Amino acid sequence: MTPEDHALARARTYAFIAEVLLDGWTDRAVALARDLPWMPPLPDDPDQRAARHQRALGHGVPPYESVFRSDDGLLGGPIAHEVREAYAQMGFRHRRTDIEPDHAGLQCAALGFLCAAEADAHRDGVPTERLVELQQGFLTAHLGLWVDMLADAITRQGVPEVAAVTSLLVELVRDHAPFEPEPAATEDVLADPKTGLKSVARYLLVPGRCGVWLSQADIQRVAAEAELACGFGRRVQMLESLWFSAVDHERVPQLCEALQHQLDELVTDDPRVLATRAMLTTLATTAAQQLDEGGRQDG
Repeated sequence: MTPEDHALARARTYAFIAEVLLDGWTDRAVALARDLPWMPPLPDDPDQRAARHQRALGHGVPPYESVFRSDDGLLGGPIAHEVREAYAQMGFRHRRTDIEPDHAGLQCAALGFLCAAEADAHRDGVPTERLVELQQGFLTAHLGLWVDMLADAITRQGVPEVAAVTSLLVELVRDHAPFEPEPAATEDVLADPKTGLKSVARYLLVPGRCGVWLSQADIQRVAAEAELACGFGRRVQMLESLWFSAVDHERVPQLCEALQHQLDELVTDDPRVLATRAMLTTLATTAAQQLDEGGRQDG
């Protein structure tokens, strides 16, 4: 494969992924997907395809870098601004006003734009160094830092066709920019003796702190495994209710075990995930000891 062919293949793959992430299963995306032997079968009914896509990316996982990487887990902010500035630097212009610039689909579209420009440069015999530099810089500063967490989160939503697309994105990014990100900073939430259940719940809801995204469906699965109620509403309400329910029913160890099972699905050595595992182990051990001591006192 020539350098031009390689760049063009990347451009087309990024464009396909961008289309699925941004617009769902358009007719063009469906036609392309059905030519890929490794893709799970797509539902024939367009409404069903749309509903499943919404389950994964609408209700399930917000595909924004700021949500996954910021310290507060909120949409927008400095990270979105940095991505917007990167687009300006590379000359990428889009007309989407319905989403923030750090959407994974827009990031793929930007990379597809750069790869297509590189293919044109190879064809025309002009230097490509600057285009390659922009690609590598964007991947190492943005998409490459959170694409694994995004793919893991989407995989857990139980929509194989969308999970397959994000798994393809991980492979594409790792082939395009093979680098080792700096280890993420960790924190010991339990170091402060005043840490309460609300603080633990809020820590577990910020991927940039705990290393994992927990959707409403994930929280419901955890609650069912621990035989507890989590209620309804926003994720923060559900997870806080779940922790208080675990305390009331003396099932904190079971809740910690169910949360550990969610982490077991992650193939990662992210230090934040390891710190979260350690926190859950400490909480489970402490709760079990308290239950044991209470039982002996009752006896």
